[in-house]
Amino acid sequence: MRWNELRTGIEVYEKGGKVVGVSKTAAKQAVTDTTLVRAFLPVPLLLAPPCIMPFLERYKWVSGSPWRHLFVNAIVCTLSFAASLPVALALFPQESTIATSVLEPEIQSKTNSEQLFYNKGL
Repeated sequence: MRWNELRTGIEVYEKGGKVVGVSKTAAKQAVTDTTLVRAFLPVPLLLAPPCIMPFLERYKWVSGSPWRHLFVNAIVCTLSFAASLPVALALFPQESTIATSVLEPEIQSKTNSEQLFYNKGL
């Protein structure tokens, strides 16, 4: 889905919002950051329910009926996902910075700023 960004690059801009250019290096960093966020996102969902459910299964109300067990399991999964989503998205800010020195020479020549900003995306 983001192949086009890797091929053409994404806009990098100064603090005031002035676009300096389009960078493939910034695009590569943005896609890497987004990949790490998406890789982390399911981890709590895969770990929390198996750790929590054995404790809840001790109660007859939960273990007495397959439907109640399913309902409680769904609630635990939903709560773990709801808790992990903000944490995963906070790993990298949506508006990230990148050092001008690592960008393409044509972008470096257009600005005096030591760092530029780019939109990482979600």
